[in-house]
Formats: sequence, structure tokens, C-alpha cells
Amino acid sequence: MDSLEIHGVPKEAYGLTEEAVMVIANALDVDISLNDIEISHHLQRRNSSTAIIVKFACHKVKTKLYKARSRLKTV
Repeated sequence: MDSLEIHGVPKEAYGLTEEAVMVIANALDVDISLNDIEISHHLQRRNSSTAIIVKFACHKVKTKLYKARSRLKTV
């Protein structure tokens, strides 16, 4: 599966979900481009928390971002 759910990003912080994904990737020093993202959108949950779901064009890109998640604690 080439999708990731990203939690903790306020819905008002960015106009486009792709922009939010790019900012997160840059903060984690993961090199991705808009062409690496097939689709992304907000995912509304019952408990009013929001998430962004992202489908990547390549599994390797998703894996790079997923492995870098431990660096989120320092961002």
C-alpha cells in the first residue's frame, strides 16, 4: 500500500493538502516533489480530529517519509 495518514496538522494551516505534505517532508529532510503525490485530502473523523491521507506514486517515496517519522519529535 502506498498511502499514509498524517495526523496533527490543523486544517486551517494550509490551503492544499499537498502543500502540507511538502512542508512536512521538507521539515524531515525527505526529498519529494508534487509528482510523487498521486492524491491527498483531509479525512474527517467522528471525534472531530482531522488527518491527511496521501497516496504516493511510488512505494519508495512513502517508505522514506515513513522512516523519517521519528524525526518529528525535533520539528
